[in-house]
Amino acid sequence: MFTSNKSLGMTTRKLLKQSGIKVSEKVVCIDDAYQRVDLATTPDGLLSRGLVYCVSGVSACGGVLLAGLRAISVRTGKEVGFHPSRFCTLEQFLSQFPEGVSSIPTGYDDLGFLTEDMAKLGRRIEFPEIEGLEEPKPLVYRVIEILEEVYAGCHQHEITPPWLQSGHWPDQSPEQVQLELRALLRSPHLSAYLNQMWTFWRFVMRSQKPTLLFCRSRSPAANMLFLMCMRGSTLSEQLLEGDLKERDFPVLICGAGRLSNAPIRICDARNPDAFMRALFDAHTLFDYALCDWILEGEEMAVAYSMTRDSQITFLCPQ
Repeated sequence: MFTSNKSLGMTTRKLLKQSGIKVSEKVVCIDDAYQRVDLATTPDGLLSRGLVYCVSGVSACGGVLLAGLRAISVRTGKEVGFHPSRFCTLEQFLSQFPEGVSSIPTGYDDLGFLTEDMAKLGRRIEFPEIEGLEEPKPLVYRVIEILEEVYAGCHQHEITPPWLQSGHWPDQSPEQVQLELRALLRSPHLSAYLNQMWTFWRFVMRSQKPTLLFCRSRSPAANMLFLMCMRGSTLSEQLLEGDLKERDFPVLICGAGRLSNAPIRICDARNPDAFMRALFDAHTLFDYALCDWILEGEEMAVAYSMTRDSQITFLCPQ
């Protein structure tokens, strides 16, 4: 998506020309990564990777306009369209990716830095055990079990109860996680959480910075599934109902693998005291504290006072 900037328009028109995209032509979305809902609203829905769209025109700033899918600038109220690099023509798609969406290489995927930091995964950071902090891998397993259960329910499959492996967490059951993420999808603050997700993947995960994830607005399992989606458009009502599409699996698998090995620790901060205890014990060891709520008032004052001599940076929904 775009804002109507003159120099940006010149650049995107050049990209449009190079891509061979023309008005009335069919194009396939090959990149539905973070779509900047803070800059443009999409009243007809978000882009979906692998779907075919019809080009209806070019916006004043050089964006690709699609039939039946508008992107409206928050600042000007005008239709600004989508960046041409998100698409290839249907003919190009069929020749380059004959096996469909699943054959699109990771270079097209997500945030475009997967190859860059694979080497960083080998540089494991060791943390001491701190009460109230959970490693990501068991939580990722729990989320995968939740997805398996909702998928089986959608397709009426019988599966062996997965709780034997990770333990039954009543407050993080599939039904509870579904409720929490449905509430997030309907939240007026969804764009702020998508911005936070983008910051997490673009900067925190890319640089492999030690990070504390504090969960208060949602349970740890719900937050982990949200982050596993990697792209805002992956999280949908259909996914939460268990109706996973072919394009969802590569995103979820990639997100699960990267989060399992990430230098992060998770704190269930639904009890406010847990936040302060964990922050006091761990803030000198971490670079970022990702909170799923807005720090304010006395809690913010105490948290900033406690960490003023450390390098930790707070990342809250904005």
